[in-house]
Amino acid sequence: MQSTTVEKGYQKYAWILIAIIGAFYVFSGLVFLAGVNLDPPLFNRLIGQSLNAFNSANPDKATAMTYLFHGVGLFGLGLGLFTIAISYKPYRRSEKWAWYTVWYLPIILLVAALANYLDGGQSWPGGLIFFIISLAGLLLPYRKFFPRK
Repeated sequence: MQSTTVEKGYQKYAWILIAIIGAFYVFSGLVFLAGVNLDPPLFNRLIGQSLNAFNSANPDKATAMTYLFHGVGLFGLGLGLFTIAISYKPYRRSEKWAWYTVWYLPIILLVAALANYLDGGQSWPGGLIFFIISLAGLLLPYRKFFPRK
């Protein structure tokens, strides 16, 4: 006899929480690709001046800074697309490898929030919020991925 379990709404739609974080990474990646500084106080604290002042005072180093911003943007864009792709199909289908793989999100988000806080940035509260969202997206469907025998 085959047992059927009714999938609860929070299990069925938890993948959306993971996809939201992926969309956030895509958005922030595009912002970095455009050369926009998302945490001006952090840049000011680390470098000692604003991004615009730095680029004006150091035109030879402005190209290197643009290169770094583009690198971070491409990383964010890639991470976001990867996260959305995993959340949309394999995570929704309760493939265990996808559940294990998505654990990179809370780890990255917590480490980034802590680093931002310790460096004096102001974006760490947002990182903590996304950390909590990622944990919810992982823990809510736990029984869907690992049903009781």
